[in-house]
Amino acid sequence: MIIDKNTLKGTYYELVNDYLGNMPIAYPMGYFSNGYFLMNMDPGDLHEQLEKHLENSKLKKEDRNYLTNLYNSISFEKDNNYLLIGKLKTKSHPIQFLSETRKENIVETTVSLPDEEKEIVLTDDMIHDEDTTIYDMPFNTPYLTTWKTYFPANNRFKDWPKDDEKMVMVGAVIEKPGKAMQVRIVKSSDNPELDAEAIRLIEEAPIDPAIDEEGNKVRSNFMIPVYFPPR
Repeated sequence: MIIDKNTLKGTYYELVNDYLGNMPIAYPMGYFSNGYFLMNMDPGDLHEQLEKHLENSKLKKEDRNYLTNLYNSISFEKDNNYLLIGKLKTKSHPIQFLSETRKENIVETTVSLPDEEKEIVLTDDMIHDEDTTIYDMPFNTPYLTTWKTYFPANNRFKDWPKDDEKMVMVGAVIEKPGKAMQVRIVKSSDNPELDAEAIRLIEEAPIDPAIDEEGNKVRSNFMIPVYFPPR
């Protein structure tokens, strides 16, 4: 959700990947770092998401053909991970906020984000205001730089069986000193012990805070997957 702190107007929004037929991007806050959109996808995860998205009857013919060819080309045994990269523009982008709910109207608004004409798509059963408000994202979002060593060294369930891998998606607010606050479960593993351990790990993690374009530390939202066993 995007909220204007001055007017308190807000709206739900959805980020989509227009290289992949406007396929929704789940948990998008975790994929922005150092001025780029970076999404590292396991072949199996990409295959599963493509299969689900191909069920969308509204896909354009050219998008369906492209996604079908990509879906059929994925090899679980031979492929490395797929890395999706988009460079972000360095300036803020105007977004029209939606205020008045009218279910008989469906409005879709797009905002150009990367240089290659990628778009944020805002869709809701609402009407636009005439004025435009600026929504500023941090130039660099929070990041756990030491994740490769931190999780194996500190995860109390590091010996969790690989054939029963679990994932907990954790959200938080990262304060300027790098401290995680308001830590919460966004997507549960359905195991209370693992969920509690994921929260503890992020509460104690040495997270680099977000910064603005001038290099100043800023308070920002954060989202990260915690795997059992650690990846």
